[in-house]
Amino acid sequence: MTIIDTFPHVKKAYFVKACNLDNSDAMERQGRLISLDVMRGIVIAAMLLVNNPGSWSYVYAPLLHAEWNGLTPTDLIYPFFVFMMGVSLSFSSACNPQKPVWERVRKILTRSVLLFLAGLLLSIISDLCSGSFSWGTLRIMGVLQGLAAAYLFSALIVLRIKNRAMLLIIPSVILIGYVILLNIAGGYSLSDMNIIARVDYLLLGEQHLMQEYLPDGTAIGFEPESILSTFPRTAQVMYGAYVGKLLKSCSEKEKPLLEIFSVGTLALLAGFVLQYADPVNKKIWSSSFTLVTTGAACLVLSALVCHIDMKGRSSGTGFFRVFGMNPLFLYLLCQIFSSFMDMHCEGLGMSIKTYMYSQWLSPVFGKYLGSLVYAIFIVLITWIPGLLLYKKKIFIKL
Repeated sequence: MTIIDTFPHVKKAYFVKACNLDNSDAMERQGRLISLDVMRGIVIAAMLLVNNPGSWSYVYAPLLHAEWNGLTPTDLIYPFFVFMMGVSLSFSSACNPQKPVWERVRKILTRSVLLFLAGLLLSIISDLCSGSFSWGTLRIMGVLQGLAAAYLFSALIVLRIKNRAMLLIIPSVILIGYVILLNIAGGYSLSDMNIIARVDYLLLGEQHLMQEYLPDGTAIGFEPESILSTFPRTAQVMYGAYVGKLLKSCSEKEKPLLEIFSVGTLALLAGFVLQYADPVNKKIWSSSFTLVTTGAACLVLSALVCHIDMKGRSSGTGFFRVFGMNPLFLYLLCQIFSSFMDMHCEGLGMSIKTYMYSQWLSPVFGKYLGSLVYAIFIVLITWIPGLLLYKKKIFIKL
């Protein structure tokens, strides 16, 4: 029984012929859960919104990351995308046992390299536009680089797993090991002696990391998409792959939702309990943070599957489906566009972004709301080319 038989509202026509970097995935699957595209779209739109305020000095608190320990709505966005990468992995050709192992490994390696290089390209463009480019200080890690590393390791593991339960056991062991490491090696302090920072200094160099500021204002190199935090992100992708396999192989439409909801609830509770020994912290991607955000993602996804795919209520989701069909491409496009908006313009004496915010938006809407309006403008500008691609049935994958 295919996923179309399980969810009758998912139509084969929704899966269209596409021009992409890896067209075979789309053409091989027999159906598509609209809720997966909607959730990816919501996550990407939210990511673009929080990444592009008119002024970083005037941002509403829920649209900022927690300074260290704690959780804000913004802290959910990136881990939700990591989780959704795992869900999508279960439907990809990397998990197709009918294909030779060497071909699946080649696709995994190719996609990982493309994601990593795309992230480096964004760093280079951003530095060039700001006038601060230097190979000696180029940030090596980043959002896409973190995704690339987590995808590489998780996909290679999933490739060899036959027993679905192992997709829960292996990541749980990884998270336990990460808790032990952080506890014995000083992984919970914001300092250059943190084990996460020390590994990054050794392998990447302090000049190639993001800067964090201590309470006294001292700047240190501390990378939120660090090398060590690749391990819990890998675990999160694997949890997503488990949920994806549930959706892919189920024979009764109520059963997977009940299991996904149960797994999400247990992960959420486990994360809240674990925080007493392992604080919820995005910047070190703590195990409790992984569990809490995975649990929340499971609950949101189960609600969307129930509402959209089971009940056939997809009206009003078109805006997010546009983002969800070309998520990484639109993220890249938006970040490049934002970098050019940040460039200093000689004619204006400032960047176009600063001019729009200071001369138009802030006087009309106020400093905080004007900053949010600019972010909404960036999201809508990015949506327009996404809509054109969607209408032409062109889905670009990295």
